[in-house]
Amino acid sequence: MNQKQSLVILVLFLVINLPLISALEISNVRTTNIEPTSAAIRWETDQPANSFVNYGLSKESLQTLGDANAVQNHVISLTSLQPATSYLYSVRSAETINDHEGNLYTFTTPGPDTTAP
Repeated sequence: MNQKQSLVILVLFLVINLPLISALEISNVRTTNIEPTSAAIRWETDQPANSFVNYGLSKESLQTLGDANAVQNHVISLTSLQPATSYLYSVRSAETINDHEGNLYTFTTPGPDTTAP
């Protein structure tokens, strides 16, 4: 066997035995604890990763809030929201973005509690 054939066999062996690299998967994106001025955005990933939420009143005015800690159960708390207002959002972990297939996720904060004690 010549050197060229040996090199080809070595490269093939290495390629075949490399672990498959799988993209991070985001699932179960949801909004919880929705209050007049706050909400929590939650999601899971199949491997530890950072947590970022892009949110706002329109696609053109999204702001980012995040946490660099690598976790699989993600929670980002949004505060200083406006009561009775609809918000759009997407989530990102590592380089994977889940934006609800381009439509963005939504939630609406309730109006302020006006019931007398």
